Amino acid sequence: MVDAAICATGLSVRFGSLEAVASVDLEVRAGQVVALLGPNGAGKTTAVETLLGYRRPDGGTARVLGCDPVADHGRLVAKVGAMLQRGGVWPSLPAREALELFASYYDDPHDPVALLDRLELGGCARTPWRRLSGGE
Repeated sequence: MVDAAICATGLSVRFGSLEAVASVDLEVRAGQVVALLGPNGAGKTTAVETLLGYRRPDGGTARVLGCDPVADHGRLVAKVGAMLQRGGVWPSLPAREALELFASYYDDPHDPVALLDRLELGGCARTPWRRLSGGE
């Protein structure tokens, strides 16, 4: 499909004898919103980490925004924003400073203050990011 933002075919990830992601086929069109639902341990996070190129699949193929998530990882992460479950950010770092930190990783980032304003989150700028709600 030409307008597929995500296309995975037979995507599999193993941790030793445990098959965490078992031959997943997924196609998401540009602009489409998709949720991965399932119980703890179902492989949702592992699948997302693999689609973003943070894990190498053990089987199958994946393309995200026209990129191979592993081979084109640097190009892909510059196009995608993702908040993973675990991170190494200092828990009491204010939200604005966390945004400034992440913006510094990119060659041409959006202005963090402008993003806070655009998303109507200016009131959260000084709140430690760890105290923000999932939606924030």
